[in-house]
Amino acid sequence: MSKKLSRNAPCPCGSGKKYKHCCIDKDFDWMEDDDGLISRRVPISDEAAELLDSLLDHQRAVLGREPDLIFQGAPPFEHIEHLMVEAMKKSGVDPALIHAYEKTGLIVSDQNYRKIPDVDLREWDAAIEEFAGRTGSVADRRRLNETDLAAILKNGPRGKLKLDEAKQDLENDLHGAFVSQLPFPPPFKKEDWGSRQVSDLRKDPQFFTYLEKCIVEITRSGRGRIYLDMFLLMTHVGTEAGPESDYPRLLAEAREQHFTVEQFRGSLDRIAESFGPKKAAPNAAAAFEFLAFIDDFMRAYAKRFGHLESLKDSLQQINATALMAFVVAVNVELGVAEDIWKA
Repeated sequence: MSKKLSRNAPCPCGSGKKYKHCCIDKDFDWMEDDDGLISRRVPISDEAAELLDSLLDHQRAVLGREPDLIFQGAPPFEHIEHLMVEAMKKSGVDPALIHAYEKTGLIVSDQNYRKIPDVDLREWDAAIEEFAGRTGSVADRRRLNETDLAAILKNGPRGKLKLDEAKQDLENDLHGAFVSQLPFPPPFKKEDWGSRQVSDLRKDPQFFTYLEKCIVEITRSGRGRIYLDMFLLMTHVGTEAGPESDYPRLLAEAREQHFTVEQFRGSLDRIAESFGPKKAAPNAAAAFEFLAFIDDFMRAYAKRFGHLESLKDSLQQINATALMAFVVAVNVELGVAEDIWKA
């Protein structure tokens, strides 16, 4: 049996204040059961309650019993998070708010902020400030509004594709998956760039600003979704697929599979090997984009779920190869050297 937490108890949000001086006026209640376990009870709308009831009824009908999970068959959280980021970018959400979502896992809006503990809200605000300090871009607002949420719903994923639609979608995507050059022209002169060593470039803020700009463009352009599908597919099939494999079916399976850390590590190691010079990538710019996206995506996943140490060596190899491909791609665009990535 659960009851409301005592007003004089320490607030479970971690602020260090008593409950009566912290979250007690929020639109949720901290509850304590007979074993002393604390939970947060958040009211939901009538529409959401009806939707959950319908979902549970469907699961009971399919399984013939009470479901173990409400959202049975849902894709991995990191995949859902990526799709959400893609929808937010497509919807024109302020980049600072997108960064805050990626950093905290929260979506703070005008409608729900009173349902979120102050400690979490401060973490959200800190992420917005961090983005401003790093990029110089100050957010127009600190919460998503109704227009943002409506656009995200419109641009978000719309469920599973039928197999024939998935086949056409995959063929169209992979046909134009790889780029032939970097998304922005290098902000360097040939003479200055050609005399530098990589160790010198690492000390140049302009180099990293340009590098980050190119990485951000990958997901903004929509290619990140294609690269994620390719990564999931490679993780799912490993080296077992061949020319006659049913790739649309395998991709549909990969999108729903919950991968282990060991599977991700094995896939990262194979990618670092296969996307090196004169391997799978058609050129250095393509290798950079794919490897940089995978590195960024998997670091976010590893950090969120505590796997950074387990994946450290594999991610370092991906990062190093991506950086080398980026330097080669700049060399090509400035006319300093030929593309060593091409077969």
